[in-house]
Amino acid sequence: MKKIYLLLLLLPLLCQAQSSSFNNWQSVGLEYDINKSLRSKVRLGYRTTDFQSSSTFLDVALQYKLHKYLKVGLGWRYAGRGNPTNVDAITNRFHTDISSKIKLAKHLYIKPRLRYQMRFKDWWVSELGYIPKHSFRARLLVNYAINKKFSLTLGGELFTTGYYYETPETNPIRLISALSYTYKKAHTFELGYTIEQDITASDQHTAHIITLSYSVHLNNLLKKIRKKRKKKRKEKL
Repeated sequence: MKKIYLLLLLLPLLCQAQSSSFNNWQSVGLEYDINKSLRSKVRLGYRTTDFQSSSTFLDVALQYKLHKYLKVGLGWRYAGRGNPTNVDAITNRFHTDISSKIKLAKHLYIKPRLRYQMRFKDWWVSELGYIPKHSFRARLLVNYAINKKFSLTLGGELFTTGYYYETPETNPIRLISALSYTYKKAHTFELGYTIEQDITASDQHTAHIITLSYSVHLNNLLKKIRKKRKKKRKEKL
């Protein structure tokens, strides 16, 4: 695992980037299992670049478990640059994906995911706003459970993007590392560092991204609350 981590850190240094930026991505999420196969997700996020430009977004998604090792998902993102009510700076993104979680060894898993997405930019005010930008994203994560509460994630993601009237471009690539902590099976905190590197653009750019997220698994939280209430009722009797 140490060798993989060092490789992920060194790869960006091998790329000759002409510019770089520091980014901060923060998000708060909620997950709820509608039944044993269907899970709903909602996430609010805030992102900054070099502490100047900013964007906010809302993610809504559904994930369905087809098989022990296979899940499919649908999602929508509503994002705004600067003032989220400014229609000149709104992006709508729709996606579908297929993902899996495979156990390699004790406490060690791989998580592959393939995603197709359509991104509509300024579709209310732009003449060509109805034309989406298509993206195919291939991501592979390796997750190691350090113990019952802490886990380490390393991986990468490759983007292939373009409009229907142009040749798709493979760009950029993301290298991902994160450490997560789960409290009472209901609250998950994650701190990560991601490098996003342009690999084919003429004006190559490297983005250094610090990620911080918090998510709640509502089913487990409600289960804990019900247990506490039941225990208090027994104590009163």
